[in-house]
Amino acid sequence: MKTDIRNINTSDLEKAVLSYGQPSFRAKQIIEWIWKKGNVNFSEMKNLPAELRIKLDLDFEFKPAAEKEIQNSADGTSKILFNLYDGNSVEGVIISMSDRVTACISTQAGCPLKCGFCATGHYGYVRNLDAGEIYDQFVILNRISLRSTGKPLTNLVLMGMGEPFLNLDNVLRAMEIISSPKYLNFSASRITISTIGIPQKINELTREKFPYKLALSLHSSIPEVRKKLIPASVKYPLEELRKSLVNFSKKSKNHITVEFLLLKGVNTSEEEADSLVKFCSVFSSKINLIVYNEVPGLPYMRPDDDEVARFLAFLKRKNFVVTIRKSMGRDISAACGQLANKSKLVN
Repeated sequence: MKTDIRNINTSDLEKAVLSYGQPSFRAKQIIEWIWKKGNVNFSEMKNLPAELRIKLDLDFEFKPAAEKEIQNSADGTSKILFNLYDGNSVEGVIISMSDRVTACISTQAGCPLKCGFCATGHYGYVRNLDAGEIYDQFVILNRISLRSTGKPLTNLVLMGMGEPFLNLDNVLRAMEIISSPKYLNFSASRITISTIGIPQKINELTREKFPYKLALSLHSSIPEVRKKLIPASVKYPLEELRKSLVNFSKKSKNHITVEFLLLKGVNTSEEEADSLVKFCSVFSSKINLIVYNEVPGLPYMRPDDDEVARFLAFLKRKNFVVTIRKSMGRDISAACGQLANKSKLVN
């Protein structure tokens, strides 16, 4: 079986090139074709000798993600279905605003966390995406944005299908390639990686000087409620999570975006708001309130306007930076928590 050339490191690629009787600098040329130009065909690497291209084609292959179909929302949001090499699929979203174009991409086919409110977890977990498949989504969405809006992507959020911190090696490799001046040169400060909050991973990234923005999917800071909404959070106690966020905030000198999904009658009480204030009071944060987008078959409901207003007012009285994130793409199931691709995700 051939090896996907995008999944081998530079050292191994250099060894392969040398074994073909070619100088090691050919490896750099190959890498530039792959990651700078997004090429997935050896025959098109015209500055390589024909003999080398033939040998590469015999030993290696590409397994790219490919654009399958696009759905367009009335509000200008687009949802894109990507086919993967093994017959599975993931979804990504382009959100176009007057001042920016944001891409939301996936890191796993499905999700193992099984959050009670989320369509992705409800429809199961298949596998991690590799770095190339994560990279492909960005490249394809940028191409679509240029074609449909005339503007390149300005922001990238890893808030699609999957938990990025459960696929961290591939996520970080893809983000390094996307942000590297040698390749796509997309600003690291415009990349946000979201997680339910895995303290060990946050501590690890704190030591490594994480260059991207961090978003925490909190949704409740009352242990019993959070455990119900995010069953996997039982492994990650809130106090341990908060300590890791304090350290991250101090070392990175960046605020942490706290995502809080408002669910009717579940986490919209004053007790919840007060608990959220106490949880966030010890680190630099910005709170994003998200009004739930209902998913057929799941038991949660969109909160009433007055529930949202009371929750927002409480946080503002405590002088927190808080916004209500406008839900985009609801009519095509492209809003937060709605990505599932239920018809094609699981074979």
